[in-house]
Amino acid sequence: MVLFSALAGCKELQYSTSELQQTNKIKLDIYDSFWFTRTTKLTHGMFGDVNLVIKGKTNAERITVRTYGDGKIGDLEVKLDTNGVFNDTIQICFTHFSTIPDLPISVNPKETMLKAYLGSNWISKTFSSGPLQYNE
Repeated sequence: MVLFSALAGCKELQYSTSELQQTNKIKLDIYDSFWFTRTTKLTHGMFGDVNLVIKGKTNAERITVRTYGDGKIGDLEVKLDTNGVFNDTIQICFTHFSTIPDLPISVNPKETMLKAYLGSNWISKTFSSGPLQYNE
């Protein structure tokens, strides 16, 4: 009788550990992502920024996207609804031009990292833009 109780206790412990691991597994589904540029003309110059639109669903508690502009690196939080669905536009970086250029300006391909957090666990995914350009 004592042997039977010990075996049942071990079985219950294994089940609980397995369940714990399953609930902490991060699910991140990206439905769509695309990059675009935008320009803003000023009196004496122009700003150009590079943006990432990202859409998907997750069970994570929060998601961040790496940004860098004017030399400062940071992480901007992606807006999640109560069901873990996200559809957000993030400004990744920007450039200031002292004069308004006459021709479109090529932009080096950009790269950013998305991180999803659930408890003390996290996963990351890198997104690359490919060729871009600023148009007047």
